[in-house]
Amino acid sequence: MSHRHRKSFISALQCSNGDLTTTIDEVGAEFIHFYQSLLGTSSAISPIDEEVVHSGPCLDTNQSDFLLAPVTNEAIKEALFSVGNNKAPGPDGFSSLFFKQSWDIVGADFCATVKDFFSSGRILKQINHSIIALVPKSANVNSANDFRPISCCNVVYKVISKILAGRLGCALQGIINPAQNAFLGGRSMIDNINLTQELLRHYGRKRTSPRCLIKVDFKKAFDSVQWPFLRALLHLLGFPQRFVHLVMLCVETSSYSIAVNGNLYGFFPGKYGVRQGDPLSPYLFLIYMEYFSRMLGMASQQQAFHFHPKCAPHHICHLAYADDVLLLCQGDCSFVQILVEQLHAFGRASGLHTNASKSFIYFSGVGDSLKQTILQDSGFSEGSFPFKYLGVPLSPHRLLASQLYPLLHQLETAIQSWMGKNLSYAGRLELIGSVLFGMVQFWLSIFPMPESVINQITCICRNFLWTGSTVRNMSALVAWKNVCLPKAKGGLGLYDIKARNNCFLVKQLWNIHMKADSIWIRWVHHFYLQDTNIWTVPLQQTSSPLSEDKAFFG
Repeated sequence: MSHRHRKSFISALQCSNGDLTTTIDEVGAEFIHFYQSLLGTSSAISPIDEEVVHSGPCLDTNQSDFLLAPVTNEAIKEALFSVGNNKAPGPDGFSSLFFKQSWDIVGADFCATVKDFFSSGRILKQINHSIIALVPKSANVNSANDFRPISCCNVVYKVISKILAGRLGCALQGIINPAQNAFLGGRSMIDNINLTQELLRHYGRKRTSPRCLIKVDFKKAFDSVQWPFLRALLHLLGFPQRFVHLVMLCVETSSYSIAVNGNLYGFFPGKYGVRQGDPLSPYLFLIYMEYFSRMLGMASQQQAFHFHPKCAPHHICHLAYADDVLLLCQGDCSFVQILVEQLHAFGRASGLHTNASKSFIYFSGVGDSLKQTILQDSGFSEGSFPFKYLGVPLSPHRLLASQLYPLLHQLETAIQSWMGKNLSYAGRLELIGSVLFGMVQFWLSIFPMPESVINQITCICRNFLWTGSTVRNMSALVAWKNVCLPKAKGGLGLYDIKARNNCFLVKQLWNIHMKADSIWIRWVHHFYLQDTNIWTVPLQQTSSPLSEDKAFFG
């Protein structure tokens, strides 16, 4: 989101001392104070432990050669044209569309600028300047901490970053722990959700072996990345010195201004953190979290540690999607303490500290007195089911239709924000296909949606298409099944929700059959399929509920 596109008006903020701002300039000054203290002030960290880094795989020579390969004009043009036309411009005001449409005129100079960075190892600081656009985390915001900072970077810098990120992403495939399912090709957050649902199956039973799951929340994860730690980690993982220099040049020469109510405030250099909106940042954060994965891996090999039930064969002590981390162990003080100690040690070394007030422990088969001891020692709170993980509710029991209503509420809230804007049928159709169905699709790829929920989603979309609201006050002009036909057959090209849901679930079935390389698929083959295959394994009383809901195993 660009400062040019920002339409919401921030009229007042609560300052760190508890006072309220009274003028627009005070609002801007409060944001500057907040982000300068967050991004513009470095802090001390503990030395990195080389033994932890070397406990996992590092880069080989072939990968090093790939990282340092010359940058061609074709690669630069491909990176530029992969940037969306509607992406917000950076401080220089030029969008990617400008460079695309004037490529015959500016292409040679553009390529020369990018190549100069890779050959000289220097970058003009103006190119690496960013505007922080403020996106509210909720409808009710009253402090600077309630906004998510998205960095709007210049297009020239985005292309440089994309080229580095593309090479880094390929190199990380063999380095990043399989339990981390973010950003890399072939990995999916759905695997984490499916495996977590399986491990939660016995949490609702009265008689079960003691176990616990810890849902960890990190404070300002991307904004807390310490540059010296990142540089040292890249070197120890075997990245070439020249490549590390180029990556850290992008990180360490960053500077910021903040967009508030359409105006720019302040100018300050960064001291730590990686930018949300920089193509390179997700991969750098994966490297950062890999250190924590290796710490957990070493700790779980101790004789004093006992794995969560059904996790020992694959040495699963955590699941992660970027900074969304679940820790798993048998339900006892000593085992939980081992994991919590790794959290604290990771915080001292990396600067990423846990937010105890937003971190929860979920128990099963653990007595009340033992629970209280674990909670007191860890500083976390006990969580209740269902809980939200990666945007969806998870529970030991089959989710009720009522527990899927947050999705319906999201759809209705979006439609209410569009009411009164005199949208045409074509405009409503575009919003249904690009926004409403976009919200629905993620849920469809995970859960077998109950018929009642599918009917309500269809009803909401149908009413919005024909009336512009969620209330039906006129008859539909065309049957919904005809609306969902392809345009070549007289429809409007929307997809049938039930059919889409089945397609996603069949895709998961196919991944299991093909033995896709993921920790979730390996787990399924170990505990359910063993020496059989997906087509012949019999359905048993002890089979997973997913086998019935998602047409697995028969």
